[in-house]
Amino acid sequence: MIIIVLGFGSHQKEKLSRETEERLEEGIRQQKKRNAFILPCGKSENESKLMHNYLVSSKVEKILPGEDSANTALAAYFAKTKYFLPQKEGRAFVITSSYQLERVEYIFRKVFGEDYKIHFTGLTTNLCCGSRNIIMQKQRELTQRAVELLYGIREGDHEKVKERVLEK
Repeated sequence: MIIIVLGFGSHQKEKLSRETEERLEEGIRQQKKRNAFILPCGKSENESKLMHNYLVSSKVEKILPGEDSANTALAAYFAKTKYFLPQKEGRAFVITSSYQLERVEYIFRKVFGEDYKIHFTGLTTNLCCGSRNIIMQKQRELTQRAVELLYGIREGDHEKVKERVLEK
């Protein structure tokens, strides 16, 4: 099993967002339960390095080198092609936020397909009332765009997903 921790995005050069740290902490808890590798997937090269350093400073030894992934589809593609296929790994544990869970699950299932057993967890994030409604609306729009973008691609066709995402 590989635990995939999706980054939230870091606006500061030297510091992870609180949300990304919470996701990493959940990854560490799951890693201890499952004795699995953790794959940090940041939205930028800087965030990926910060995530890796956070795991190292937390004494995690089983860390796979992550790459920056501009979006969820490329993070899923990278994980599948760099680790799951070569290592013949069939199980994943994906960590994100609860408000992103529907979109993340849809995209990962499109990239990985039915042959993989994937568990998803969405951490509850404290969003203030006004921003919660805005964020939830934005996530619905992003999920709808993902469905439209990936329409017609069969589950598991990671190359077609990559091609479609990169042409947009």
